[in-house]
Amino acid sequence: MLLYAFLYALVLACASFTPSLAQTHILGEWQIMEARNTAGQNYFGTVAINPLGVSAYSLDWRTSAGTYSGIGLMQGKKLCVGWGTPEAAFGVVVYKIESDKLIGAWTATGQDGKVGIEVASRVRAGIDNERYIEGRYDVIGENPVMQSAYEGTISITRNNDAEMYNLRWNFGNIFYNGVGIREGNYLYVGWGMSEAFGVIMYDLAKDNYGQGVWALPKVNTTGVENIRKK
Repeated sequence: MLLYAFLYALVLACASFTPSLAQTHILGEWQIMEARNTAGQNYFGTVAINPLGVSAYSLDWRTSAGTYSGIGLMQGKKLCVGWGTPEAAFGVVVYKIESDKLIGAWTATGQDGKVGIEVASRVRAGIDNERYIEGRYDVIGENPVMQSAYEGTISITRNNDAEMYNLRWNFGNIFYNGVGIREGNYLYVGWGMSEAFGVIMYDLAKDNYGQGVWALPKVNTTGVENIRKK
């Protein structure tokens, strides 16, 4: 409980970071207006956004490139989604970059939309901590379903694209891999237990329209997915 109180206090210190409660205007079916994968190939289809718990979302894509599921968290006007396939667990994390710390909120398959908190502290401080986030971090967090604390490490490496990052969590003998897209002081991350996962970040600043950019682990280019509400 003391660890949870410490984590919660850190998140409250960054109140602007706290994910929004479910925003009903984004719910429903969206048409994919323009999209291309990381190889530059076009695809088309739809994505349905539904509420999941109090402050998370479920997404279901039906596209010419395949069928996928996702879990999303809102941060301001941005919807960050971790996506994958039913064969393995996957999830989403939104980190706010605060000097030598990453203060995050996360959810995953099997969490029923409940949102956990996670704080990663850089092991060795850099010259410009908020600009260069690569390195190793010690992690403490809280699982909202188990109501238990956890500890581990994260290693973050930058992809060839300066705004794309690969992440690897180590919790004893359990490992998770992730891919992140950075925008300003936020890092939007999708993670998975297999290689079939990714992250997409939609900018929903315009009514009934979203501009999306997405990434795959260890791939040097991003994809595009722009959507319009039906």
